[in-house]
Amino acid sequence: MGAVIQKIDEVRQDYVYEDIVQAIKNGNRTLDMKHRNLRNVPPILSRLDEIVEVSLAHNMLTTLPNSIGSMKSLQILRLQNCQLEALPETFGDLSQLRILDVSRNDLIDLPDSFGRLIALEEL
Repeated sequence: MGAVIQKIDEVRQDYVYEDIVQAIKNGNRTLDMKHRNLRNVPPILSRLDEIVEVSLAHNMLTTLPNSIGSMKSLQILRLQNCQLEALPETFGDLSQLRILDVSRNDLIDLPDSFGRLIALEEL
């Protein structure tokens, strides 16, 4: 399977998709996409229901897509040093989430659904 080439904010970001495709092919359940200058979360990410750990740290993300809540197996999410201003209401659907790092962001408050994160051990 060749690299999937997508445009994110008019910048070719095929290396991100190559990493995602390679992880799937290798059966990895962890994705490391930190330090990629991402402004948007690649849409394919939310369709990967076997992924348990994602690092999107040190990117230029101001928001996360609502579809992030569909990652039902996600246990560890690292979002430190982004520029997040808010988390989507669907965030509470991450029922397996144990570790969340949102340090050094611009968050003002958390969505009402945040209380549904019953597995959360570390924030």
